[in-house]
Amino acid sequence: MKFVEFINKENITLAIAILSLAGSLSSWMYNLHRQKKSFEVNILSKTFTNKSLILYLAFINKSALPLSITRVTVCFDTLQVDSNNFKNLIHRSKTSSSNTENFNYSLELPIHLPPLDGISGHLVFQPIETITSSDIKNIKLVIYTNRGKPVTLKKSLPDKDAFNELKNSTF
Repeated sequence: MKFVEFINKENITLAIAILSLAGSLSSWMYNLHRQKKSFEVNILSKTFTNKSLILYLAFINKSALPLSITRVTVCFDTLQVDSNNFKNLIHRSKTSSSNTENFNYSLELPIHLPPLDGISGHLVFQPIETITSSDIKNIKLVIYTNRGKPVTLKKSLPDKDAFNELKNSTF
């Protein structure tokens, strides 16, 4: 058989239909991948105070859709602690030269992340009375979002301490 015999109206219609199906499937797969929940959480520093753990976290939304982080939980061996949902004053400093005060507040939940964007800030986990900084090297973060199931991340705590002067402060 020759190639010319296969070029007829029915075979051309079949080829166009197969190419259209392949294009539709690839477009559907691309959109599904593009809308998938994809984010990253990095622990930049930590601070243990008398009864709380303060983590300086970076949240990065890698998906093309907005994302809201509605709840963050830290899990230790047997202890599970939620972050505070409201703003806490976590650090106050005063400069003597200009006589001004700087206030640092924690992030307020829910955290709204636009597409392909990020935010960093402090989250306060309290009360943590039985754990000291020397007890913990690794933690498990459970991140609850508005898009699907909670994500569990195992992270190691950095050696960097955000605020050394917070050691003896109280909330």
